[in-house]
Amino acid sequence: MIALLALAAGVGAVLLLLGSDRERSPAAASAALGLIVGWAFIGSGLVARRQRPENRLGTVMVFIGFAWFATFLVDAGSPLVFTLGKAVESVYLLGFVYLVLSFPTGQLRSTLDRALIAAAIAIVTVVELAWLLSPIRTRRSVRSAHTTPSKSCATTASLTGSCRGSAASG
Repeated sequence: MIALLALAAGVGAVLLLLGSDRERSPAAASAALGLIVGWAFIGSGLVARRQRPENRLGTVMVFIGFAWFATFLVDAGSPLVFTLGKAVESVYLLGFVYLVLSFPTGQLRSTLDRALIAAAIAIVTVVELAWLLSPIRTRRSVRSAHTTPSKSCATTASLTGSCRGSAASG
């Protein structure tokens, strides 16, 4: 069942990316890379869950893969879907931070690890939502961000061939 959801999420991400005017690199290359990253995390996570069900890392890797595909919602033409995508755009990083801090046991071992995860949760939820709902952000700036890549994104694209992963693209 999860594999079918992963297939659908990957296909949806590719369709959003190919239909977007935000991607500055060749869309086919970005789509292929997006699929490889998302499906690699989900596939690895499913294998890890099967081999070591008591270890949380498999579940975390599946989460990262689906959260990665959710980042492609910002490529949607619908303002509502775009806004939802902006709200969840950094969530995959939360999973990745947890993965790194809890490796190899899947458990956070220290108070510092738990504090870092708590800070990451606050940043990708509370801070992101506050930024999206900020009265300083006008409808025009949101529309502009939706239709044209930022200067920082263009710089990132010139170096990497893609706006993905650019802090300014989020």
